[in-house]
Order: sequence, then C-alpha cells, then structure tokens
Amino acid sequence: MNKLLSLSFRVNSVDHDVLVPPWRTLLEVLRENLGLIGPKRYDRPWRELERDGFIATADGQELYFHRNSVLEDAFDRLEVGTEVRFAEEQGNEGPQASTVALLG
Repeated sequence: MNKLLSLSFRVNSVDHDVLVPPWRTLLEVLRENLGLIGPKRYDRPWRELERDGFIATADGQELYFHRNSVLEDAFDRLEVGTEVRFAEEQGNEGPQASTVALLG
C-alpha cells in the first residue's frame, strides 16, 4: 500500500495542503502539483524613471524590476503592453521580477 504524506505550507501568502508520495521532492510538489516554480509570462510592464519599472501581473500584483534585470540590454525597448517572461524572487523590499525577457 502506498502511503501519502500530508504537507501544509504557505507560498506567497496562500495556504496549500497537499497529499504526496514520500519520494517526491518539494520542488516537484511546487512545480507539478501547484504550478508555482519557473519563469512566468505576464504582460504590461511599464517603466518608471530611467532605471526601473513595474510589471503588472495576471493576478493583479505589481512587481518591481531594475533595468539591469532586463536581458539583452532591452530595457529601452519596453513599452506598455510589451509581453515579457520573468522569474519572481524575494528582494530587499518584497517580491520583485528578475531575468526579464521580452517575448516575440
């Protein structure tokens, strides 16, 4: 008989309860069960000042990013409505976008 483990944790202020086999890694659970890990694709970045900006995500968050986080020196090509992919990470002042890549 396969025994499942009950896991409870909080990610991005959301509580999750899952049952998983004991051989699953946390990364597998986050990625495969909850779809939380990996680059995300959102649209509508906008720049603020000359060196940073914010990305409005599909779930209503606004994530800060610095121009140095935009790949291929593409910060100056960003416009409202430009579709991007990025990784979300914890910065000094909360969640922020890093490794921002223009799509298309």
